[in-house]
Amino acid sequence: MTRQPHAILQAMADQIPEPSRVRRMIDAGEELEAIALQAGLEKKNLIRLESGMEENSAEQTWLEDHGYEAWLKDADREERLRVIGALQMIVDISGDLDEFTDD
Repeated sequence: MTRQPHAILQAMADQIPEPSRVRRMIDAGEELEAIALQAGLEKKNLIRLESGMEENSAEQTWLEDHGYEAWLKDADREERLRVIGALQMIVDISGDLDEFTDD
């Protein structure tokens, strides 16, 4: 059985880089709990990178390994903050949808 991506999450995913792991998960219709976890990890690493902005940091390497390599080269501070906000909304919405569908 093929899972359909959730329309609300797909709309949110349009705000994050295409090759990111969480966006691929949303597009594939993966489990909501897994999507929330991945979005949280991506957000956490972006926040850590943003606060230190050290090149070749563990956070930068992790993000590059999860689809952010090209995006990190071009993204300015405003763009990084916008993606952090979108990831937080994905965490929140995925969690809410997961609770709703479990009932």
